[in-house]
Amino acid sequence: MRYAVLLLSVLFVTSGLNVCLAQEWTRFRGLHGQGQSRADRIPVKWSQDQVAWKTRLPGVGHSSPVIWGDKVFVTCWDRDSQQGILTALNCDNGTVLWEKRYTLGENKLHTLNNNAVATPAVDERYVYVLWLSSDQMQMAALTHQGEEVWKQSYGPVYSNHGFGTSPILYKDKLIIAQEQRENDQGLESRWMAVDKATGQIQWELKRSNAKLSYMTPCLFTDETGSDQLIFTSLVHGVTAVDPKEGKVLWEIADIFDGRTIGSPVFVDGCIVATCGAGGGGTVMVVIKPGSRTTQAELMHKIKNRFIPFIPSGIAVKDRLFTFHDQGTIACWNVRQGQMLWSERYRDKFYGSPVAVDDRLYCISAKGDVVVIRAGDRYELMAVNPLGEESQATPAISENRLYLRTLTFLTCIADPQ
Repeated sequence: MRYAVLLLSVLFVTSGLNVCLAQEWTRFRGLHGQGQSRADRIPVKWSQDQVAWKTRLPGVGHSSPVIWGDKVFVTCWDRDSQQGILTALNCDNGTVLWEKRYTLGENKLHTLNNNAVATPAVDERYVYVLWLSSDQMQMAALTHQGEEVWKQSYGPVYSNHGFGTSPILYKDKLIIAQEQRENDQGLESRWMAVDKATGQIQWELKRSNAKLSYMTPCLFTDETGSDQLIFTSLVHGVTAVDPKEGKVLWEIADIFDGRTIGSPVFVDGCIVATCGAGGGGTVMVVIKPGSRTTQAELMHKIKNRFIPFIPSGIAVKDRLFTFHDQGTIACWNVRQGQMLWSERYRDKFYGSPVAVDDRLYCISAKGDVVVIRAGDRYELMAVNPLGEESQATPAISENRLYLRTLTFLTCIADPQ
């Protein structure tokens, strides 16, 4: 009996670890949106036998893949039919399992943008996809087998650049940012939570209109153990919201001079956020977070030409690493508000980096996977060409690296 109990315990623990790994990449940039992975066998420089598969997608896109169990989900845009496509592939061999198409119509788009830019979210039951049609922001929930469970519309988004933010999951809720450019049509910005089982709105927080934010919010747990949703925007700066009720916990406004696209990063007990315009960032702030009873503190407000605009930063230990739109890679000591080093790479970056131990992986605009050592000096470890342009962020699950280019999804895995 003791041996049977021991065996069951081992099986339970092992099963729990597998489930944990399977859940690892459920949203844009993985757990809490921080780009961190527990993988230990991702190659630095890979050969052809480490390319597990490469699958042509049914359209173009800049969104990132999400993974649950043996399936990877990614969105695409069919320019000819003006349809958005949610695609499910088999993690082992890249076979397309199913597609679900949504009619989107015409949208005003920035030259760098397209209609498949929002990364889906996924949990053990459903995959959730967010689209901007010509007159409505729509969200749908589908089973892992591709059956639609619900679809909801939340009204229009007034924008001249298209869409950018991605949904995230918090317990029984989906969190969505629906902002509006300044307009005379009576459209108001809001951040909201919807019931993940039905899509019905549970709470909404009205926000002021200005230049749209394209960041994806992140979940932060403060020193008291309470959860906070961290949003950034031009008008409201950095805001912490109670995920249960949608109330502002603390806010530091009037700190940005441009729109926010990169998502917040948590580094050495601080929150780091950026804004920008044109081809680069303009302001980076370092904030000591508050709680339900204490206000946050602005520690540093940094202005220089090395601050990224579109790519989100990443933390390794107590250092922040950034990949700039125009190609500069930099390392920062955020507590001191200082840049420790910067190095110009030969291409631009629009996707964000992910971390595996002390290595950072980021896809350049031309489609090179740049691997650097996360240290106090610059060390370029490898450049792995994918052969096609990309604006997507890598995803990692169960020691597989998923790399999205404009029309392909590639899986890198050690054959062993």
